[in-house]
Amino acid sequence: MARETEPRMRGILLLLAVIAGTGIANIYYNQPLLDALRVDFPRDASWVGLVADKRGPRAVVSFSILLIAAAFVIFGFSGASLIGLVLGVVVLDIGLQCSQVSNQARIFALNPGARSRMNTVYMTAFFIGGAIGSAAGAYVWQRFGWVSACIVGGLFTVLAWLNHQRPWRRPSSPA
Repeated sequence: MARETEPRMRGILLLLAVIAGTGIANIYYNQPLLDALRVDFPRDASWVGLVADKRGPRAVVSFSILLIAAAFVIFGFSGASLIGLVLGVVVLDIGLQCSQVSNQARIFALNPGARSRMNTVYMTAFFIGGAIGSAAGAYVWQRFGWVSACIVGGLFTVLAWLNHQRPWRRPSSPA
């Protein structure tokens, strides 16, 4: 029985990798596939900025981390279901978009005159983190299976939450 489902799982994993990779690599652009999957979700993330203005970017990042954690829970419990995997990808994409907009608002507020340089550093760190997470997930999936890979994703999300909960203060400017 396990041998019969292995090709299907590989196909589902490939689909998941393509969808997730597309969402992460092109986070600023509208992906037709993800747009088709999230019919009721707005085409852009401009609403995130409005929520961040009302509640603050920190609250939106907290919500984003919870969405990303929920996505890994969905992945863990729906590894054999294409519908569950698609739902997990949509939740993950929404969480990533929310965190992206809010985190950029936070870093742009630090030094408005250096936005492009700060965005370069932020996006470089974002992609390095994504590469580390992808490598860890692939390694664990190869050795221990799907649920273990989802647990690793959840652990990285917990690390993000713990880092986010640390007290943050703006560096004092020289007088």
